[in-house]
Amino acid sequence: MGVRLAVDVCSIINHIIKNLTMKKITCILLLLIGSMGFSQNDKAKVESLLNQFTTELTERGITNFFTTKRYCLGTTEMFRIGNNQICTSEGTYYESYVVWQEPEGDTMIKKIDNCGLFRAVSVGATNPLSFYLTNLSTLQKEEVKLYKVSNPGNRPTQRTQVHPCRRDFSFFADAEDTVQMTYRLYDMTNGSSQPNLNYEYNKNLKITMLDAMMDETIEANENRFRREIE
Repeated sequence: MGVRLAVDVCSIINHIIKNLTMKKITCILLLLIGSMGFSQNDKAKVESLLNQFTTELTERGITNFFTTKRYCLGTTEMFRIGNNQICTSEGTYYESYVVWQEPEGDTMIKKIDNCGLFRAVSVGATNPLSFYLTNLSTLQKEEVKLYKVSNPGNRPTQRTQVHPCRRDFSFFADAEDTVQMTYRLYDMTNGSSQPNLNYEYNKNLKITMLDAMMDETIEANENRFRREIE
């Protein structure tokens, strides 16, 4: 598994600028680049990997599955991925998952992010795919309602910079067209000073329940995800 480097980039840069001359900074950067591989991957990379893998599933005759992306706009991550290689997300970091069932009956989950593919693992006790298949027709028609307050003039700010976190879901079902859904996590919340009039509605959506099951599944398998390059 890639080891996440807990790096506060801004703090490090500020510290370097305060304590080193530009010539020394340049030398350090050149040494770092020369001693390790460095790559940056953006959303297009994640989409390409997802499309490639889901195409492989359909070619194997697996047509009922779903994918989900978890991200907060502007949030970046850096990983050491083996062989002295460093990978960072270019722009937003996208943590993506594919959930499907093998012909033998095992339900599997595969993680994909800006830095590549992870080996698939069985989901264990919590099975979001069963819930997905049971509620597919409802999931395909649902829509998360925006955060709504009784006094719009005093409503909390809706700016992207303040509420950047998102969920994307894509539902694949046999020969049907793929249905996609994107919503803000903010719309699922309920502030004490400005209550969300759509909170109860959103809380009872099937997509909310599916996302909660994904939370459990990801947490239960976090230590089992291993990058394919290792």
